[in-house]
Amino acid sequence: MGKKALNTTDVINELTHGSVFFRKENNPERTNNRTKERTEIRSETRMVHLPIKRLTKRYSFEFYEDQITRIKKTKIEAELSGDRIAMSEIVREALDHYFETVRKNERSEERTENRTEKAPLDKPF
Repeated sequence: MGKKALNTTDVINELTHGSVFFRKENNPERTNNRTKERTEIRSETRMVHLPIKRLTKRYSFEFYEDQITRIKKTKIEAELSGDRIAMSEIVREALDHYFETVRKNERSEERTENRTEKAPLDKPF
């Protein structure tokens, strides 16, 4: 048996006229005319302001076994109550809490100590 020939006329018709997936919208403002000039002004302005999302980055840390057990237990308890949470999210929230409470207090103590004397430039915050 020989190969069946592809009917290119039907394919072209599907892609240009009758395709549900490749419909052209009637938009008189936009044309397909291209010029060689480049503009410095954007043609479209974005009106929707997307929220700034904190980016995650993968690192390898070592944890104590009892800490991993408690993280897993917290995850299971959350899932039993209907919440979906990842173990990494639990750790991130714990770090945020740590920085907001413990480290915030240390910074404010540093600031009060350094008010009377000049702070060294090489000292990290």
